[in-house]
Amino acid sequence: MTTEANIYQQREKRPAIEDELGAQSASPTGRKKLQQEFVAARRRRLLMRRLAVGLLAVYALAGIGWVAYSINKRGLAAPPAPKETAAAPVAPAPVHLGVAETERWDLYQMRAAIDTWRQAPDKLQQAHDLRLRGHVDSAQQALEQLRKDNPDNLELQLELAQIYLEKNQFRRATDLLLRVLNMDPARESARIALVSAYAQLARHDMALALAQWILESKPDAVLAHRVAAAAYRHQGRAEQELLHLRRWVALEPASAEAACQIAETLTRLRAYDKAQPLWEEIVKKYPDNADAFRLLAVCYAQQAQTEKSVEILVRALSLFGAPRVADWFADKGFDGIRDQKLFSILQKQLNRPAFAVQTNRGAEGRIDMNTLFDAKKASQFQEMLKKDKP
Repeated sequence: MTTEANIYQQREKRPAIEDELGAQSASPTGRKKLQQEFVAARRRRLLMRRLAVGLLAVYALAGIGWVAYSINKRGLAAPPAPKETAAAPVAPAPVHLGVAETERWDLYQMRAAIDTWRQAPDKLQQAHDLRLRGHVDSAQQALEQLRKDNPDNLELQLELAQIYLEKNQFRRATDLLLRVLNMDPARESARIALVSAYAQLARHDMALALAQWILESKPDAVLAHRVAAAAYRHQGRAEQELLHLRRWVALEPASAEAACQIAETLTRLRAYDKAQPLWEEIVKKYPDNADAFRLLAVCYAQQAQTEKSVEILVRALSLFGAPRVADWFADKGFDGIRDQKLFSILQKQLNRPAFAVQTNRGAEGRIDMNTLFDAKKASQFQEMLKKDKP
């Protein structure tokens, strides 16, 4: 709408402008004035055109001059000095050996390899001797250096794995032992060392699988039975655990650890009648084993044999002192006889500070029964102690 209105207004003004020009051109003075105005307007247009052409020419000349100056400057300027850089190492010219030289070089390398192989056993023995003398770090450094020249020497890797086991670096030991078994799966020493490492890492599934693999070819491997028993104990499979423990006891009847393990397992399974004779035997053979006294007293208590349980506790008092034995009374295994008179008297006496001082193990290793019971009971316990002294 706005555009149409403007056009309409211009059309209305046009006749008025034409009438004014016609009136001016009608007189001579008006015509002369119009001619002068037309001439002036033409001159102005010519002047503007000349100014525009002149400006364009100036800009063109300035651009040409700048280009010429740049070209001239580049051509006359000295080239930039090269940057100082470290001289690159010059590769030695390749030596082209003849057939004879090549054969001599191969022979030299072969002899060097043979010398290294021959020296390996002596160096390995030296590292082994260092380890036995307690210089474990020096032995480790020597073996790791020797391994660089003998990466496939199995004996060397086994010796190094043993050092890792002694230093509790079980993951490094397992990596090395697995490498040995990849090269020689029948190497029994590597299997045994690896099962020990897995047991220390508490990887019971891996340890059990490896122990079973060992027992397939060597049923009398004591370590494999021990590891298998521990793995089954972790899994809560008591029957399999007892099977391997009994096999361990049969292989090492003089082993205190084996006897204690099977007796402890039977006690944990509440087979007190079966655990009792084992603990009695352990107490006779190893009177310094405090846990054996405690668990034997528990076995008697669980079978309602109060007097025997108290007798064992009194013997433990004379051997290990009241402070240690007093801690045993919190064991739930004594709940069955806790209300019995004899046990109650012993527990009350243990709570007396003066009694605890008197019953600390002395030079003779015995306690005075009169400080615990009356004369009659003291004599009774003295008689029981005489029948079966540790």
